[in-house]
Amino acid sequence: TLSLWGCRGAGSRPVVFIGPAWLPEHKVRIRKEGSRKMSDHSMAVAGIDTGKGKLHVCLLPEGERFSVDNTGAGIATLVARCRAAGVRRAGIEATSIYHRAAAQALREAGIETAELQPRQARGLAVALLRRAKNDVIDAFVIARLVEVLNGPWKQPPAAHLEALAEALTFID
Repeated sequence: TLSLWGCRGAGSRPVVFIGPAWLPEHKVRIRKEGSRKMSDHSMAVAGIDTGKGKLHVCLLPEGERFSVDNTGAGIATLVARCRAAGVRRAGIEATSIYHRAAAQALREAGIETAELQPRQARGLAVALLRRAKNDVIDAFVIARLVEVLNGPWKQPPAAHLEALAEALTFID
């Protein structure tokens, strides 16, 4: 029978549970040789939290975080830093129209860019138990989401369709 003190057989004294070491299972290796190989070859990604005035960026796997203005000069700085870090994929939060210029600049620089809905990032944040919400955490969660997502990534709509979409959004 099982008690708070451990397993007790018929007519035997209770055994105090002191940890999993007393169990008869085989010992399991905690660290496997070569386990560092994955981090050596992982792809550099960027997560970008979009705001009207600022873009908050997290670069993984390095964990570098920075902010730039959501202007032409700030976006040029963002592209330059992403290129310098060897970023191949970026995810940017699709917030109204504020993300479009940065997403277009990243695509023109040859960086695969996904425009992610805020709900996608929030879902991953809940799964990662990141209950707090601020721009820095959001950028990190978006970067992790980019690491998890596999292609093919949805291509942006044609320019003439974007203008139509803006008009329809305004009507809604």
